[in-house]
Amino acid sequence: MDLMSLLLGSKEEGLLDVISRDSGASLDQVEALTGLALPALIEQISRNAQSKEGLSSLSKALDQHSGNDMTDLAGFLKGVDKEDGAKILGHIFSDKNASVQKSLAKSAGLSGKQVTMILSMLAPLVLGTMGNQKKKQNLDTAGVGSLAGQLAKSLGSNKNLMSMALKLLDGGEDSSLDLKGMLGKFLK
Repeated sequence: MDLMSLLLGSKEEGLLDVISRDSGASLDQVEALTGLALPALIEQISRNAQSKEGLSSLSKALDQHSGNDMTDLAGFLKGVDKEDGAKILGHIFSDKNASVQKSLAKSAGLSGKQVTMILSMLAPLVLGTMGNQKKKQNLDTAGVGSLAGQLAKSLGSNKNLMSMALKLLDGGEDSSLDLKGMLGKFLK
């Protein structure tokens, strides 16, 4: 399951347009931000799943999000609960939430409100996709840990993209990334 290809490589009309319209960001900004935000979300989910408590919380969250219809992603995003998405972000990034969003906003040339809106749409998308995988594969808690690890590992094959996500997660509030320059070659 490659969420990056699913979202960024999707030929489904309107997927990124929905995010662009709802956030007020340009399509290019949404594409660039999404290209970094998804790896950051997945990497942090994988990190959280390394503790027993984090893994248990993730497993429960995936159960709650496993019934979502992920066949129409644009439709899913149109109906996504952004308040729930904001809560999910708080659980995923914890005390890093504000600094991650601030770094993304600065790097993408977006307002903090726009970044929060976009991430609040992406977080339920990630959990819904993972939740459906958990249900489809009948995964127990240990299997959920493996799923999270596999997702992060699949992103690790693109070392530049993963390097940017790690810098974002580990670099603190002053992390500055040239999203357009660094992601431009990956998104064409």
